[in-house]
Amino acid sequence: MPELQTLALGVFILAVLVIAEASVHFGGRVATARVPMQWGIDGKPTWYAPRTIGLWSMLGFTLVIGGGLIAMMRFAESEKVTSLLYGLIVLSVTMAATQIWHLNAVSKWAARQ
Repeated sequence: MPELQTLALGVFILAVLVIAEASVHFGGRVATARVPMQWGIDGKPTWYAPRTIGLWSMLGFTLVIGGGLIAMMRFAESEKVTSLLYGLIVLSVTMAATQIWHLNAVSKWAARQ
């Protein structure tokens, strides 16, 4: 299990770095004051957030949820720690991929404005 812990924490740290880098990278391409946060079935934005929140909220969300999972591991019974470690890996990969997809879509949207 120490190998799984190392892997999970490594993936989490890498995901946090990827999310931060994506925010910096795509943030330079988005000059609008507000950014779309969700798109409808028709491909048009359904609601917007201020630029800073739109670019950085995923990092905060990932840190809070990932930190919560890490804290839960400290108090969980040993047989549940493995599930929490896999949950941390899934969360990390999902959040990093979602941030890249979202900010890429925001960047394309901002270029059309």
